[in-house]
Amino acid sequence: RRQGNELYTKARELVRGTDQFANLRGVQESVKLYQAAMQEYTMALEFQPVDHRLYSNRALCYMAVEDWGRCREDAQECTRLRPDFMKGWFLLVKAAWALGQQEEALQHLQSGLNAIPGSRDLLDLQASLGGSSPGGRSGGQSVSPAATPTVSRANTPTRGLGQSQRL
Repeated sequence: RRQGNELYTKARELVRGTDQFANLRGVQESVKLYQAAMQEYTMALEFQPVDHRLYSNRALCYMAVEDWGRCREDAQECTRLRPDFMKGWFLLVKAAWALGQQEEALQHLQSGLNAIPGSRDLLDLQASLGGSSPGGRSGGQSVSPAATPTVSRANTPTRGLGQSQRL
């Protein structure tokens, strides 16, 4: 997971250039880094298939390269594994919206708010849906792997599994 997070961070830094020509090269290189991060998360999932953070981080990479279908799939799995994890709901709503599934996006948003009442990020996303597409890169909410709360980085127990079944 750490290697994937590092690749994701490098990819984000590359697209922040101010020179258009340099930015084009940065975008090309960042896509390669996002793909490498996706591979790292995929390999990690072979060993930890119930780690919601791996699904959310890979979904974030899919979002970065605008692979909305895969982003939605991973975000759905993340929210299934950990319904109280805001980042999963946030990505799920953005992906559904970007796929033109506004009704589905609003349903997921409501499900997220039911699971995490009062979530500031989800409430802000709800407010933004009135005037803009959540698939865009604007907005102050950060759902990057590096922004995952420290508490979440600990070994998170999986609900419903006995100690011997946890990875």
